[in-house]
Amino acid sequence: MKNLLTLSTTKLIGLRVCNRKGEDLGKVEDLMLDPEYNRVAYAVLSFDATMGFGSELFAVPMDALTLASDGNSFVLNVDKRMLERAPSFSRSHPPDTVDRRWSASTYAHYGYEPYWEPDGLGATAGVYTAEAERAASATSKSGRLAASAGVLLLLLAGFVYMVYTRGWPSTRDRIATTAHAAITSVEETSKDAATTARVKTALALSKSVLAFDINVDTRQGVVTLRGQVPSEEMKLVAERVAQGVEGVLSVENSLTVTGAHSTSSSRSGAGTSPR
Repeated sequence: MKNLLTLSTTKLIGLRVCNRKGEDLGKVEDLMLDPEYNRVAYAVLSFDATMGFGSELFAVPMDALTLASDGNSFVLNVDKRMLERAPSFSRSHPPDTVDRRWSASTYAHYGYEPYWEPDGLGATAGVYTAEAERAASATSKSGRLAASAGVLLLLLAGFVYMVYTRGWPSTRDRIATTAHAAITSVEETSKDAATTARVKTALALSKSVLAFDINVDTRQGVVTLRGQVPSEEMKLVAERVAQGVEGVLSVENSLTVTGAHSTSSSRSGAGTSPR
């Protein structure tokens, strides 16, 4: 396809949406414009019945969609498990396009920096930010190295002792079992460290959350939020942001509200919350 400077929205609406393997996921139902910034806030997608999502519609940042080379479809590189927890809504109750809280949780779920925040203006695609991605990667690598070093020292000490007391054949069989268990433990620790870093980054990017007052801990994909927030609204937003991060299986919200209770308006403007 030739390089294009402009595209008609009438051509984009109705285009098929596929994954990286070329498998059909659904189609583009609509494009929602943010009049304050004169840009598309997000694309509204519907998924085929075979995906198991019923008639729900999904809001997806435009940066998460890549136009195929033939111009006849979009590519969405998202696995089904992420879609199962994605923000969705019914056709009869669409969300407010300019509801920043709901839109922020949507962008955080797919790993993109909201364009309306200072660091996001003028940015194209970017999973969080380059600095945040490097920080998350560094945290994951350092945790992996520390855990690996400790495991190696334990294995070495155990090897010497077992050879001395049990002989080589028995030691060889025991080492195989121990090594398998140790590798599994290191992998789980590394995954949890990376998930914690991603949740902290998502909270930091949300202007509706005072992330420095929130402690994040991850164990086997279960994220626990602790700390103090000034309102029930902020507590709910923090939980939604954490739920939308890749790798999070569930969220234990142990945040303490220290300010005045929020009004019922804290839940307005959103469709179905991220699952």
